[in-house]
Amino acid sequence: SLSNPHCLDDKVLVVARRWDTEEIVAFTSAVYYEVPDIGTVLHTGLTCVHPSVRRLGFTSFLFSHLLPHVLKSYPSGIWMSNLSEIPCTLVGILSIASRVFPSLHETSPSPTHTLIAKTLTTTYRHHINAPPEATLDPSMFVFRDSRPPGSPFRTNPFDPDLQHRKKLENDYYRSMLKKEGGDDVLQVGFLDPLKVLKSTQARRTNVAPPIQE
Repeated sequence: SLSNPHCLDDKVLVVARRWDTEEIVAFTSAVYYEVPDIGTVLHTGLTCVHPSVRRLGFTSFLFSHLLPHVLKSYPSGIWMSNLSEIPCTLVGILSIASRVFPSLHETSPSPTHTLIAKTLTTTYRHHINAPPEATLDPSMFVFRDSRPPGSPFRTNPFDPDLQHRKKLENDYYRSMLKKEGGDDVLQVGFLDPLKVLKSTQARRTNVAPPIQE
């Protein structure tokens, strides 16, 4: 509620606007939460891009601003989580984060991965708008039934427009999801400043959308 003067204290928002009209064409959001014995963790939240500017690299561009801003406060790095049923998004996280589970490089979760996942899906379910029936598969980190039928955020993970060009990683994540949608893969990884810097520099040079930061 915006009536609470502290409602945005634990959140980060990045908004993109057109230069000419200042119309909002895209945004991404993130929220901080606390995990015992680990500290502050960043959860990437909702990203929306206007249909007229999709497939122009806006998601990458937004993250190229979000992550450096976060790392100004956490110069040694910070653990992060991401929940998605979109293969392109899941593969994209691999390019910016280290020690990501699940992934082809991390075949089993560490105690840190497990603690973060458990804390997010129990204590902070409101951050991810999880319905009561949604459950986490602890071996695969797949959040079952997290997007019930009729949910405006439910997508088709097999939609050709939602696939990543890295086929091996794309197929890996897609194989974890139901064709009819409704499940999410929960990724847990670490934002290493050097890897983020390299990734975000590449993202900024590969896209030049007509926006105002």
